[in-house]
Amino acid sequence: MAVPLGVIHAARAEGPHSVLDPKALATLARLEEFFEKKYPINQERASDCAPAMGRYAHDSYYSGGAYYFSTFGAAQFYFLFAEAIGRGAMIPVSAGNRTLLADMLGEPRAALAAASVEPPFRERLFKAFLDRGDTFMAMVRAHTLASGELSEQFDQTTGAQTSAKNLAWSYAAFVAAFASRRAARRLMAC
Repeated sequence: MAVPLGVIHAARAEGPHSVLDPKALATLARLEEFFEKKYPINQERASDCAPAMGRYAHDSYYSGGAYYFSTFGAAQFYFLFAEAIGRGAMIPVSAGNRTLLADMLGEPRAALAAASVEPPFRERLFKAFLDRGDTFMAMVRAHTLASGELSEQFDQTTGAQTSAKNLAWSYAAFVAAFASRRAARRLMAC
């Protein structure tokens, strides 16, 4: 998760090492696939939830489970991408992200033959990325105590909170993801 988190914290508006970088999106997609297969809680999740995200393969700290900051980080990545679309940024299309973007739109790959996402698809893609971020937020909500307390991790099998209790990093990740979601949604109304 260091790559998507690094991209988020670099805060580049576009180009390499931004959320619009096709390689960054492809990296996040591969991580989603990996954790979806690795964690039992992801195989039994609700249809409105994205996979819970961990730190890296073979992590063994406590349960090596899903981390709140990683799952919020994935949400924030998608919210920042939606925000970039809403700001009017050029969304590059390449071999590295054509299939991912087409899947987000529910379109065949051939529909994205241009070098960038064309106007007819922009609004739909904005909504698709915003919705995708919301599915990560829903996964966290499913594994958050009624009190709202967030530990460091939630177990990859049971979903029970584990490791450091009331971890500031987890709360900070929530605040950052929520702020990015709010910024994107404001652009939706424009």
